[in-house]
Amino acid sequence: MKPDTFDQIESASDDAKPQERRVDSAYNALKESIIGNKMPPGSIVMEKEIAADFGMSRTPVREAIIRLQDEGLVKVIPRRGVVISSISRDDMKEIYEILMSLETTAIELLAKRKLDQDSPEILQLEAAILRMQQSLEQDNLEDWAKADSEFHNLILRHCGNSRLNKMAQAVSDQANRVRVATLRLRPKPTESTQEHADTVEAIKRHDIDAARISHRQHRERHADMLLDLTDRYNLRHM
Repeated sequence: MKPDTFDQIESASDDAKPQERRVDSAYNALKESIIGNKMPPGSIVMEKEIAADFGMSRTPVREAIIRLQDEGLVKVIPRRGVVISSISRDDMKEIYEILMSLETTAIELLAKRKLDQDSPEILQLEAAILRMQQSLEQDNLEDWAKADSEFHNLILRHCGNSRLNKMAQAVSDQANRVRVATLRLRPKPTESTQEHADTVEAIKRHDIDAARISHRQHRERHADMLLDLTDRYNLRHM
């Protein structure tokens, strides 16, 4: 291959990077609005309206919508617009069954790494727990939910299995929507915060069984509580 061909490839790659960043920016902004219920389930929005609201061109927004559709957060209806997907009770049950399986495996893998107590991974997990505790003391449930979401993301990110992380993230995003939607319907989440702390202590001890059991019990309790809320308040679609 001629040298100038390499130059052409490198130039094309450089040109693609700003476009990729614009798509990522559109994707993150749109996903945050959906998970935060700023775009309620069942609502229909037009691509050009989304682009205008975010101050972006339609091309990166269109590509971001395709990614979100693959993850089940939206559905594109030709000539009608983008429908924000809703989550039914049965959907939620399936989502938490998947998360229980994948996150429990991630916890096992993380504990098997036998990390030092002052490793970056452990320190990040403990920092997320500290933010949860501080948010509860300030009665700031929105910040608690963000820190809680970060804790679960860190588990997946640091487990050492990139494929597991990718599979779980899409389902986790849908679970985050339910978490935000029910945030003020449930008791103050002090128990969840303590359960996370117990799991991290088990990981620090390299106690694989205790870490797995602690996290699975946490997910099971949380799933039961959310399913109970959907029945009590007749939340059939979120």
